[in-house]
Amino acid sequence: MLNLISKLRRERELTLIMISHDLRVVRFLCDRVAVMYLGQIVEVAESEALFTGAMHPYTIALLEAAAQHQHQLCRGNHEQRHDRATPPPSLQ
Repeated sequence: MLNLISKLRRERELTLIMISHDLRVVRFLCDRVAVMYLGQIVEVAESEALFTGAMHPYTIALLEAAAQHQHQLCRGNHEQRHDRATPPPSLQ
């Protein structure tokens, strides 16, 4: 499905607004990214710039959490869960 969306965007020069919690999908599909925290946009950047040099503490925490989650999936550890209502430690 993601490859089809990407192909249609390229071939038909489409603009897409996508909301996602999966940062891998965001990186794959998006040219520009806006990161929201508690209903407010806290950072906007070109996709690669955001993923390689995030500036806002919440964006950095998201990227670190995604990397940690990916590492856990690779190891088969699915037990750790995060309460999404609680901000990451770097923002408390």
